[in-house]
Amino acid sequence: MKKQPQKLTMINIMDDPRYRGKHVIVIKGKVFTARTGEGASKILERVRLKYPKETPAITYIPDADFGVFLSSSHNITFKSP
Repeated sequence: MKKQPQKLTMINIMDDPRYRGKHVIVIKGKVFTARTGEGASKILERVRLKYPKETPAITYIPDADFGVFLSSSHNITFKSP
C-alpha cells in the first residue's frame, strides 16, 4: 500500500528544524523561505503576481535558542541564552 503524502500545514513547518530562523511563506502547497524580512518581502511580491487569487500564510520561525514563555500573570516574557 502506498503511503499518502503528509498534508502541508503551518504546524508541520513550525515543527521542522529546517525552517528555524527563517521567514516562511506558504502558498498553493509550496514553501518559500527567506533569512531576512527584506527577502521575504521580495518573495511575497513574486508569489502575489504568480498566484493573484490565493492568500499566502506568512510567519517567522525563531531559532531554537529563542523562546517565548508565559508567566503566571500571562504577561509575555522573552528568554534567550
